[in-house]
Amino acid sequence: MKRFVILFALMLACSGMGRLSAGTLINSQAGLSVCIYNELGTGCAATGETVAVTPHPLWQPNFTDAVWISYQGSGYGDGDFQPYKGTTPVFAVEHKFYAGAGSLFQLQVWADDTAGVFLDGVELKAPVFTQSICSGQAIGCVPADAGNFSFNLTESKEYTLRFDVYQVGTGGDTTSNPMGLLYRGSVPDGGTTLILLGGALIGLETLRRRSRR
Repeated sequence: MKRFVILFALMLACSGMGRLSAGTLINSQAGLSVCIYNELGTGCAATGETVAVTPHPLWQPNFTDAVWISYQGSGYGDGDFQPYKGTTPVFAVEHKFYAGAGSLFQLQVWADDTAGVFLDGVELKAPVFTQSICSGQAIGCVPADAGNFSFNLTESKEYTLRFDVYQVGTGGDTTSNPMGLLYRGSVPDGGTTLILLGGALIGLETLRRRSRR
């Protein structure tokens, strides 16, 4: 039995390595792939990477590990104004992550003014075009208007999240009409998998002992 205990201990010691290790964070940040939609919203041309923007005082505040982003400096008081575009998305952000089958996917999303969320091309949440402070409902920009997602993934693979971001406000500058996207999520670590593997090793040892009797 001792050698199985040692093997399991080694597995735990190595839990910081590989896909069974620490959880995957899915957070908005500068440096992600971004594209800009054409006037009809029928095509999105890659333009480079996201930039961090200044949050409006009423927005959900930045987290330590996730910040408001855009395709340009379109945040509160920033220098790149994005005018009204209505129900046509302005830009899209893609975020890729790996997860195993059965992993719990958790995500919160805010946007000014709103956003649509897709996972591998399947719509998880449509944008809403009501107006209050941003949309006034999920997905919006104030803390109470988060889009919340929690479900188990069905395959072991690389997944692609996409956020389509909209500008519905009619103000004429970034102070009265800023724009941005904030999201924060995770796929928890492989602790459960390691426990199952450890249980399997103990079970094998039990069978080995019985077979010797």
